[in-house]
Amino acid sequence: VETHKAIKKHIDDDPDMRQMRDLIVTIDGIGQKTLERLLAELGDLRKYSDPRQLVAAAGLNPKLQESGKFKGHTLISRVGSARLRAGLYMPGMVALKHNKAIKAMKERLEANGK
Repeated sequence: VETHKAIKKHIDDDPDMRQMRDLIVTIDGIGQKTLERLLAELGDLRKYSDPRQLVAAAGLNPKLQESGKFKGHTLISRVGSARLRAGLYMPGMVALKHNKAIKAMKERLEANGK
């Protein structure tokens, strides 16, 4: 509890972190604990000029698994932060259930056999 209070105070006291917090919490499914993890793992979000860089930082970018004649399948790379991936799991599940855009994307991908 004390740690979360200290983190919240640090974010409140820093104008840049406060601005990032205000942007991040507009995303459905992102609460205080996820916010803290995102800011801790990603640091200053301005260093990511492209959304794909954020995806790669979390190790969620696609990686094709192939070997010789074996035509594999695509998985996530897992090269980025495991803590960040773990921290995004539950907000992702919440988004699948409550965010209409994410739900529509999931249904479209499933319809295409993904």
